[in-house]
Amino acid sequence: MQTGQCYCGTVKYQIEGDIGYVVHCHCRNCRRVSGAAFYTAGFLPEANFAITAGQEEVREYHSPEMDGLARCFCGKCGGRLFVRLPIPGLINIAMTTLDEEPTEDTGVHISVDSKAPWDTVPQTLPQHAAFPPGFFEKLQALVHE
Repeated sequence: MQTGQCYCGTVKYQIEGDIGYVVHCHCRNCRRVSGAAFYTAGFLPEANFAITAGQEEVREYHSPEMDGLARCFCGKCGGRLFVRLPIPGLINIAMTTLDEEPTEDTGVHISVDSKAPWDTVPQTLPQHAAFPPGFFEKLQALVHE
């Protein structure tokens, strides 16, 4: 089991099992909402995710650019927590909210063609101009594991 929380600690969550897929998205929208060079998301079945404290403080922003996508954050501190995706049964969490951060980078860099001009992507990790081949199929498979 893994645990995580927002910046102020009001909203807490737990994850049963493993995070199935990690991506570092460099698109403009992810950069804007994360306030960083990229957003690191861990994808997992929503059934493996539970909010354990602060449910009443969770707020959702429904993205106009993608029907069915909701960015969820803490209403007190504004800390981004997770994203409800248009793929039913699948979410992604902001990896930076985990209480125990991963010790190695297993992520795939996506949307590197639209990265910030000053950003440098490590050449040792997989990277793709947009979405990698089979991206959506891989996400769908996570729901059915």
